[in-house]
Amino acid sequence: MKKYIYIILLLAVTLMAAGCGNGDDYPPPVPYIPTLVRPTPAPPPDLTVPVGDPFHGFVPDQRDYVEIEFWHIQSGPQLAALRDMIEAFHANQPYVRVNEVRHLDDTHLFNALMMADGMGTLPHLAEATIFDIAFYRGLRMLLPLEPFMNDPVVGIGPAVKDDIILPFRETNIFDGYWYGLPFSMGVPLLFYNRNVLNAAGIGVPETWEALVNAVDTLTIGFDYIIDSEWISLLYQRGGRFGNRDGNVNFTSEAAIDAMEALMGLATHPNAQAVTGEAFAREEVAFLIAPSFLMPDITQTVGTAFNWGAVPFPGTDNNRAIEFSGHSIVMFENMNHGINARVGAWEFMRFTLDIEAAADWVLASGYVPTRNAVVNLPRLEQFFTMSTRAGAGAASLPHGFFRTRVAGSEYVRFILLEEMHEIRMGRISAEEGLYRAQERAEALFE
Repeated sequence: MKKYIYIILLLAVTLMAAGCGNGDDYPPPVPYIPTLVRPTPAPPPDLTVPVGDPFHGFVPDQRDYVEIEFWHIQSGPQLAALRDMIEAFHANQPYVRVNEVRHLDDTHLFNALMMADGMGTLPHLAEATIFDIAFYRGLRMLLPLEPFMNDPVVGIGPAVKDDIILPFRETNIFDGYWYGLPFSMGVPLLFYNRNVLNAAGIGVPETWEALVNAVDTLTIGFDYIIDSEWISLLYQRGGRFGNRDGNVNFTSEAAIDAMEALMGLATHPNAQAVTGEAFAREEVAFLIAPSFLMPDITQTVGTAFNWGAVPFPGTDNNRAIEFSGHSIVMFENMNHGINARVGAWEFMRFTLDIEAAADWVLASGYVPTRNAVVNLPRLEQFFTMSTRAGAGAASLPHGFFRTRVAGSEYVRFILLEEMHEIRMGRISAEEGLYRAQERAEALFE
């Protein structure tokens, strides 16, 4: 039985395509929210219990064939790319087979993992968001990766660790210990219909101000969940999601200004809450959406019209863009023998292979997670030939993850609720942020 008592509340809401500019009240996009009876303190790293010596009994030349389970949420072009990566991994060694298990979305994956934890049937590996990693670690569900990373036989060594792009390193390290490897990472991009812009005599906006001016004439689509866009605007204005003490910081002048700027555009008469399909159908001239939509839009649009993509607009002096996405984590399950654990680690390590990671980036629309992948000649050539495909990589120097705060998974739920109220015009940006601040602070009183 777990040391910490928790209740999982899963809230699923159907996302209906309704325009936010005309005042239609679409349901708020509510993610899962794991609700604790009492806050779970982050435990100190433990490299010996219950793992023990992770390589005790492991003999490379006498290892057993193993099958491992990898749970994920990839679909469409990303699922095809993942399966190609797994087959490439199988072709390189005869000892480990990866069986991928697809879940519908983060909510379903989280729910399945919590049920599996209670039943003692956790998979070997799974994708996890930055919020999930902190939560799973708090319940001691994860294996720290240091013993695997530092092993002289199957490890990766300091050179590979240091080659992982800094924000992707930082988001997987807790108290100096690694708990995940970055995998499917993305950034918000500005997609645009070049034909429409040319006809209107409007250039591609590189700043938020230029985008606002363009939307006075042309249409724009936003996703239903836009907290990443607000945080990007917040950091561009010098604000921060949290302070040095790990508490939220939603009521600063920068925070309010960023929210007013975002909602001013998201509720513009020419703005709609839509998906990538609307852009592909030429229903909007602009679309702010994650980079992983690139393969879908490319496939759907084909040669129907000329389009492009650029990094999320910033200011003249600051191009800050929030990263989002998933890492791969390894679960603590006493039923997993040492050969399975090493095999699971070897697949994790393979996702960092330069050539395999480059194939993944090219096919999936996710951004590179290693500098060596960014600088790979064939990737550089591809990005040069297709600037829209390189928009995600062009965002890397400006990317960051939001500040870790106490109860970050609960805080995000609160923020999304208040942002929905602001977007519907029921409260002002300032009122919504003050309410979010008060609710977040009340969590741990």
